[in-house]
Amino acid sequence: MRPADTTPAITYHVDSINHTEQQSTCKVPSSLHSVAAAINISYAMHNRTNGSTVSLINGSMAGKNLFAVSIYPARKIEFWERPSWQELFEFAKANMDLLLKPDHALGTWFNDWECVHVVDVVVCISDRDAALGLGLRAEKEAVFDIEARREIPIPLPHQRFNTNQHAGGAQ
Repeated sequence: MRPADTTPAITYHVDSINHTEQQSTCKVPSSLHSVAAAINISYAMHNRTNGSTVSLINGSMAGKNLFAVSIYPARKIEFWERPSWQELFEFAKANMDLLLKPDHALGTWFNDWECVHVVDVVVCISDRDAALGLGLRAEKEAVFDIEARREIPIPLPHQRFNTNQHAGGAQ
């Protein structure tokens, strides 16, 4: 008997099950490599400017005519101190299902009001009104204009319409 006849690990035929498993296994390191590259960008930008918007697919969104909207409240995490590279990496790995979708990105910013660093999954939209509408539906206070590097407040529903009525008393 030859070793090839007795050792199942040595085969010369295509085993579609093992071939599929090998292909998916081979994709993991390249996916983790692209996540690590995106985290390198996000980590550097957040430490330099207190914020970043980085797509795992397209890289940094800085300077692009896009509006970032946070619409996944259950995914948001906050840190009292700047998030470490490892914390950003773990967040990205845990949220790959969303971060690999088109127009989605890892968003980081410093919330001045609560003095916390926020890490979240954001949607990047080129239409300002659509971004504001999405933010309103998600009950957000603002969307972020990536190109201008500024927040755009979302008017509350009762602020959108001027009824010329006062809250009480005679006019």
